[in-house]
Amino acid sequence: MPPMRLLKCDPEETLTFVNIPNNSTPSKILRLTNQHKTNVAFKVKTTAPKAYLVRPSFGTLKPGESQEIQIILQPQQGDMSKDANNHRFLVQAVAIPNNEQVPRESWASFPKDEVQEHRLGVAVHQEEAAAPEPRASSIPTDAPQNLKEEYDKLVQYTLMLEKEKKRLEAELNDLKGHASSGGEGFSKLTLIIAVMMAFLASYSAQFFSALSFALTLLLWALRLAEARVMLLTSGTAGRDTHRWHSKACLIKGRLLAFYHFAVLSTGMRL
Repeated sequence: MPPMRLLKCDPEETLTFVNIPNNSTPSKILRLTNQHKTNVAFKVKTTAPKAYLVRPSFGTLKPGESQEIQIILQPQQGDMSKDANNHRFLVQAVAIPNNEQVPRESWASFPKDEVQEHRLGVAVHQEEAAAPEPRASSIPTDAPQNLKEEYDKLVQYTLMLEKEKKRLEAELNDLKGHASSGGEGFSKLTLIIAVMMAFLASYSAQFFSALSFALTLLLWALRLAEARVMLLTSGTAGRDTHRWHSKACLIKGRLLAFYHFAVLSTGMRL
């Protein structure tokens, strides 16, 4: 049979497969280009058909047209590179008048002097797996120093909170002391004013406006005293609550007594 002139084969001599450990089916591309002025039918054959998968294995190319043939090396037992080095591929081509596909069984009808052939060898290279890169430690080298700094910050923050707590407790005690003294003084002052106004009003009953004003002041004083006592007793507990409640009852009783006395003395009621 004459040598190949109808097609250009790339590669021209050897199909080299690279066997990667994680890839059990290495593959190679064979590129065929029609360099004749007419259509060319081609067929790809191998001496080890069970070891390879060829897609497509035959076809027709127009003038100047190219076709990529994918050749996949199937997994094999034993030394793949040693066995594959004995394999061969054969590319056959024949000029045809049209672009119709030529079935496999029709190739036997072509005269042998019209069918051109090109042989290629096979080589398998074993590629070793790359050594894994050492993983960098996720713990920084200055971790002990950073931990010490964070610990010192926490200690300072704790001391600051303790100092702030003592300051707030002192302010709370001062507020309780002022509230206690102020509440008692306010109650006595209210009582004195109310008594004086009621006493003076009882001797000037002929003046209705003065009497009405005095009784009104007395009633307001009673209500203010009750509100003040409820405010002071709401923030106390235990014995303090009992003491404030006793004082509240005493002040309220005195104010009510003076109020009724004024009403009975004048014979008037608001």
